[in-house]
Amino acid sequence: MTQKRKKRHHYIPKCYLTGFIDPTTKGKIWQFDKQTLKWHALLPGYLAVRKNLYRLTRPDGTTDSNALEDAFCQTEGDFATLVRKLTISPTLRGCLKSPTRQLKLVRVGKR
Repeated sequence: MTQKRKKRHHYIPKCYLTGFIDPTTKGKIWQFDKQTLKWHALLPGYLAVRKNLYRLTRPDGTTDSNALEDAFCQTEGDFATLVRKLTISPTLRGCLKSPTRQLKLVRVGKR
């Protein structure tokens, strides 16, 4: 069975963008338009996306829009699972509430 060609490629994973959702906007994220100087609430699927960003051209001239996107999808799924586990961890959740503890976690992670 032929896989549907993916065209809309996110350069920031949607699972990451969902962390910025404003609960008052029904699942949307605020975006500032520098040209119009106005704010817009958009769904994560419409942010940080480019058409055919990861399309590959093979030596024979054929194109593949899915290879890299599928690889990123697997990695992003693993990342989303890790973030979900970290945010429900009572120990880590307590650390993340304190800016001082956040700084210590960053320092430990940078070693």
